[in-house]
Amino acid sequence: MKRNIDEIYRDAGLIIKHHRTRLGMSQEQLASKLGLIRSSISNMERGGQRIPLHLLYRIAEALQLTLSDLVPTGGDSSKKIMSVDIEKRKEINQLIEKLREAINNF
Repeated sequence: MKRNIDEIYRDAGLIIKHHRTRLGMSQEQLASKLGLIRSSISNMERGGQRIPLHLLYRIAEALQLTLSDLVPTGGDSSKKIMSVDIEKRKEINQLIEKLREAINNF
């Protein structure tokens, strides 16, 4: 199922909001770390602002994530991503990498 670009940005915003609040960080605090204003963070979290790749990378660093942690991958990816603890996702990503290597070496 092909996704609309607005849905992708909305899901990315939900993911950002989830991880920001998980860290107990306010929109103002995240904005300050990024050299932005609070309304920019609010717009991103609502999916109302297209996030440039370089800024997405800086957001990932500020939220102690990898860039791929912020990129929606499926229709309801934001719900799936938010339901899995960050440490579990790291374990899952490591297992996926091992499987890829095994498949490539097969």
